[in-house]
Amino acid sequence: MSKQDRLFLSILALSVLLPLSVYLGLSFSVEATSFINVYGEPRNSYPTAAASLFGYDLTDRITWNDETDYTTPGTYELIGEVTVFGMKKQVTLPSLVLDMEAPTLTVDEAIIFTRVGEPWTLPSYEVTDNYDLPEAITVTMGMEGESVPTAEGLAETFLRACDTSGNCTQRSVSAMVGSAREEDFLPGSFDLYALDTHEVLLKPGETPVSDAIFSELYWIGDSNILNLGLYGGLPSSRVIARYAMGPMTFDLPIYYRNVLQNKTTEELIKEIQPERVILMMGEAEAGSGDPLALTEAYGQCIDRLHSVSPSTEIIVGSILPIRKGSTEAAASQEEINRVNYCLLRMCEEKYLPMICTNEWLMGEDGYGISDYYLEDGFHLQASHFPALTDYVRYALDEE
Repeated sequence: MSKQDRLFLSILALSVLLPLSVYLGLSFSVEATSFINVYGEPRNSYPTAAASLFGYDLTDRITWNDETDYTTPGTYELIGEVTVFGMKKQVTLPSLVLDMEAPTLTVDEAIIFTRVGEPWTLPSYEVTDNYDLPEAITVTMGMEGESVPTAEGLAETFLRACDTSGNCTQRSVSAMVGSAREEDFLPGSFDLYALDTHEVLLKPGETPVSDAIFSELYWIGDSNILNLGLYGGLPSSRVIARYAMGPMTFDLPIYYRNVLQNKTTEELIKEIQPERVILMMGEAEAGSGDPLALTEAYGQCIDRLHSVSPSTEIIVGSILPIRKGSTEAAASQEEINRVNYCLLRMCEEKYLPMICTNEWLMGEDGYGISDYYLEDGFHLQASHFPALTDYVRYALDEE
């Protein structure tokens, strides 16, 4: 072999072995197997990486090609490379853009109503998210693994909102599980008799109770009852009332015989020891937004009356309907319907009779019959007091 050939082979070997040795001696490593980014926050650093050639540190020669779109959650590529003498080594990492912020969930209602064995009624709510539109967010009701309520009574459950990235927010919700759903309280749909599954309501008969029995009935209540005593609808000696009487004002002085007394309802009942009373109060407080709390307080007032006069039979009267369009009523008709339903449930628990005055005062539209009311839309006209008192006459029994 000629000297020239040997030189050629040496150069050829060097041209092959040198790049190979450089490639084999070039080290490039990345600690992470993927790189996680937060949606909307472009990275200001890169994965920890190291590069060297035969032990000589080349970390500062690492470059990164970032194809990540930080404005859209998803999986992208992050490519790191180091080049020496034209020899290149690359590492490709999945670059994950994650939406890690849970939706904001606001629940408006303090308590919802739903039926046993039917899908949960969703409360009124608002949901927003940093990425997803509200319509893309999944909102569900119930405890985990529970698709429908299975037992009557008060249940503590959850409203849960999850975005498309799997971030979830939940809020606790109190649910009254029974025979009513939210839509049942809409004016025109509300029917207290249809919801009376335990026959608590006293239904009107064909003949009224005798005058002797009716005249012995005491009436405890708010301004409509007070007006019956003031303007001849009932004997003032049988009316114990005050304006805006409700559980929260139960300890204020009351009118009796049309005179404001320096006594509370409880103190007067203790003195009189009546055989039977009808209790009708709470319209002014029905708009509180928490019918369950109002009803619980209502029940405590009844317990107090029973404690001072154990033999007195207490009949709970429903809160009267209001005229459609009333701007002066303290509660909407839907709110009144909710409270009346809760009062019905309370009477079931306490084994108390209840009278639903709605039947003779409410029109087909679910509001009080317009002609029955004064201009304020919630006080009865004196000429229509019999629409209330006659209903009670027909509903009472002779016992």
